[in-house]
Amino acid sequence: KSLMLDYRLTGSVDLTLSLTGCELPFSPRAIANADYSATLRVIDGNGKIHLLSDVGVGISQVIPVLYAGLTQPFSIIEQPELHLHPKLQLELASFFIEQVEEGRMFILETHSENMFLRVLRTIRETNSLGVSNQRLKLHQDQVSVLYFEKTDSLYTNIHALRISEDGEFIDRWPEGFFAEREAELF
Repeated sequence: KSLMLDYRLTGSVDLTLSLTGCELPFSPRAIANADYSATLRVIDGNGKIHLLSDVGVGISQVIPVLYAGLTQPFSIIEQPELHLHPKLQLELASFFIEQVEEGRMFILETHSENMFLRVLRTIRETNSLGVSNQRLKLHQDQVSVLYFEKTDSLYTNIHALRISEDGEFIDRWPEGFFAEREAELF
C-alpha cells in the first residue's frame, strides 16, 4: 500500500517518527515527473510490520500533521489529536513542544484535555527547581490558550486563559469545558 502525500519533496527522504514504541518509516521512491510516493508501514514494539489500514484511522491522519510540524516554520492545525489513543495524544503534545523548542510555531485547535495536561505538566517541570534533566522544556509565555465562546448575537467572545509558572490555569475555563472530568472524579 502507498499513500500519496500532498507535499513536494526535494531529494531523498528517509524519516522515522517514533510515537510510544511505534515507528512510521517514510520510504519515498521517485515516480513519473518527479512526484513522490511514500510507502508507510507501522512497526510495533516487537518489530512486527502492520499495514497503515490496520492500525486505526488516527495514525494515518496524524502523519501529515507530523510532517508539517517537522518541515514548516508555522502551522495551523485543527484537532491534531482526532482519533488518537489518549496516550498518543500525550505523545503528540510532546512532539509539538519539541518543535516549539526548535523554533517552530503552531496554532492548534483542540478539544483534548490530554494535550493540555502534557503542556501544563511540561511548564510545571520546566519551572520547578527539583526537576532536572527533563527531556522537554516549555515556559508559560510560549503558550497562549484562547477559548472561543459563541454568543446569542453575531459575535464570538474570545477568552485568553493565563497559565502560571506552576503549570496551572490562572483563569477558570468557561462553563462546560472539561467539566466532565471533575464530575466523573467527584
